[in-house]
Amino acid sequence: MRHKLSKMAILIVILSICLFQSCEKDCPVCPSTEPRAYYVFMADDSIDDLGKIWIIDSSNDSLIDSMQTRIFIRDMVISPSGNLMAIGFSFDSIFVYDLSNKEIISKFESYDISGSNSLIFDHTDQYLIVRPSTGKIIGKYDISNGQLVAQDSVTMTLNGRATNNSFIYGITGTYDSTDYVLYNYETMSIEKKCSMLRANGDNINVYGLTMSKCDKYLYLIVWPNRIFKYAIESDSIIDSVTIVSQATSGDIKCSPDGRYIIASEVPGFHNMFDPVNYPGTFVVINNDPFDSIRRISSWDAFIEAPIFPTAPGKIVFVPDGSKAYSLGQNLIGAYPPIALDMLSLTAKSVTGIKQTAYITHIAVGQMIEK
Repeated sequence: MRHKLSKMAILIVILSICLFQSCEKDCPVCPSTEPRAYYVFMADDSIDDLGKIWIIDSSNDSLIDSMQTRIFIRDMVISPSGNLMAIGFSFDSIFVYDLSNKEIISKFESYDISGSNSLIFDHTDQYLIVRPSTGKIIGKYDISNGQLVAQDSVTMTLNGRATNNSFIYGITGTYDSTDYVLYNYETMSIEKKCSMLRANGDNINVYGLTMSKCDKYLYLIVWPNRIFKYAIESDSIIDSVTIVSQATSGDIKCSPDGRYIIASEVPGFHNMFDPVNYPGTFVVINNDPFDSIRRISSWDAFIEAPIFPTAPGKIVFVPDGSKAYSLGQNLIGAYPPIALDMLSLTAKSVTGIKQTAYITHIAVGQMIEK
């Protein structure tokens, strides 16, 4: 009897730990504590390596391979399975690659996809959702033959794809938007469009957003100095965190396990050298309770500090949430990407690629079998 009780006690402790570490009380997820290795793809736009994509091992940021594609990459995304990669170029074309052999399996070439700077795979790896640079239409393309399947006139950014529903989400303008849109890419129709308001009825000027892994919340970068947690069902702000004033030009992402939100604080030129509100930082936000727990300086991530502070760009997580990558750029140049260790909450530059590399896009692929 005592032996059975001991087993039951151990089980209760394990379950308690899992619930304590969960993303939110209504969508628990237990993160992996053993960091895995993943293929990380980095597009180089430097003069010496235009159109080159470096392939990195995320476990140690070492260079393991590369592939050559066309120049002037506008977007680069990997399918949910990790088998395919789509690259949009400035010259009216999109290439889809089979990552098992790095060969092109499909090409989309049309004026309708000119400057395709927003691409998202659907959850089945069968279709690619495309937003041209005009930002006023969304097209759905069959990956097998590159043909347009459906098209809709809608003005929105493509910020991401929901985890559990056939939605993509975005805002109705590149900057300073007050509306968010949930768009059903299966029916090619708007599922929900809503103006985001403060409790007093004032509009929210949104500069960036991401969605929680349970598809119930939006996390918004809001002018001039806030990050809001926004409940989609009730259309209301339920919590907020303060960031550096006017540092709203960065990116924001939710970790795969849902425990953390990371935002890059990127100020304008007017406070680029403010010694108090130090620019170019990542703010790590705990999801439950919703509060900031750490700031990580991107300037400190480099062996030789650049003359100008770096401005972190797009943030990409590896699937197990143990690591994230961000572009490292500033007003006069570019630096190697920044790697964020989510276990130690520290940052460093990616040393596996040349220090002269001008990395413009980052995407994470499958796990590396070792």
